[in-house]
Amino acid sequence: MTFFNNSNTNKLTALAIVLLSLCSLTACGFRPLLAESKHGKSVADGMASIYIAPIENRIGQQLKNLLRDRLNPLGEPRNPSYKLVITLQNPVYRQGVRTDDTATRATISYLANYQLLHKKDTVVTGSSKAVTGYNILKTAHGTLASEKDTKARAAKILANDISLRLAVFFRDKNH
Repeated sequence: MTFFNNSNTNKLTALAIVLLSLCSLTACGFRPLLAESKHGKSVADGMASIYIAPIENRIGQQLKNLLRDRLNPLGEPRNPSYKLVITLQNPVYRQGVRTDDTATRATISYLANYQLLHKKDTVVTGSSKAVTGYNILKTAHGTLASEKDTKARAAKILANDISLRLAVFFRDKNH
C-alpha cells in the first residue's frame, strides 16, 4: 500500500482546491468585514461609539439590548460619536381561520426604521423588516408563550440586520 492511493489522492486534491480558493479570495478584493483598515481604524471601534436611543414597548427594549450587545459589548459609550434612533411599526395578521371564525395562526411583521446621527446630521438611514408567525393554540398560556417567542425572534432578526448594515457603513467609511 502506498501513500498515494486513491483515498489520499482525493484528500490531497481537495486540500489543493481549498488552498487555491483561499488564495483567489485575496485577489478579488475580499476583506473581512470587521478587519482594521489601512489607517488603523476598525469597524468595531466605530460601532462601539454608537449610543442607542430608547425604543418604545417591550420588543423595542429587547431590540435595544440585542443591538447594544452587538454594537458595543463593553457597555454604553461614555462619549458617543453617533446616535442610533429607531422607530418600530407592528401590524399583526390573523390567518388560518376556522369555520367558526377563530384564527389558528398569526403573523407578526415588524418594520424598524432607523437613522444614525453624527452631530445632529443623518449619516445613515434605512429600514429592516422581520416577519415571524406563531400558532394560536386552544390554551391562552400556550398562545402567549408562542407570541412572546415570536417577538423575541423578530427582535433578533432586526438586530442582526441593523448591526450588519451599520458595520458595512463603518467599513466603507474607514477604507
